[in-house]
Amino acid sequence: MAYQIVWTVKSSEDIEAIVRYVARENPQAASELGRGIYERVQMLIQFPDAGRVVPEIGQSDWRELIYWKYHVNQRAEAIEIARVWRRCRSMNSPKAAERAHSFLYPRDPWFFVS
Repeated sequence: MAYQIVWTVKSSEDIEAIVRYVARENPQAASELGRGIYERVQMLIQFPDAGRVVPEIGQSDWRELIYWKYHVNQRAEAIEIARVWRRCRSMNSPKAAERAHSFLYPRDPWFFVS
């Protein structure tokens, strides 16, 4: 079965914000980081079940890849990239329930297919 990766508007905004933040100190590292996240996600085309179940959500169809210090959360059955954030931003923070809810019930339309 041929899979496509679909990025939500929010996941694209996450990567843009991460890259802009890192670029303030090191533009080359920012470029490598953005490209690295994108390349890591591309492995899902061949291995759609890669990554672990998101422990804070606990549903087997929500998985996450980890690239360096960043989590990439995706819906495994259709490879929908929902969010990207730095690992130190715990799902156990006060906004954790809100973030988990946004994974399960995304409001944004699908953005682009890679």
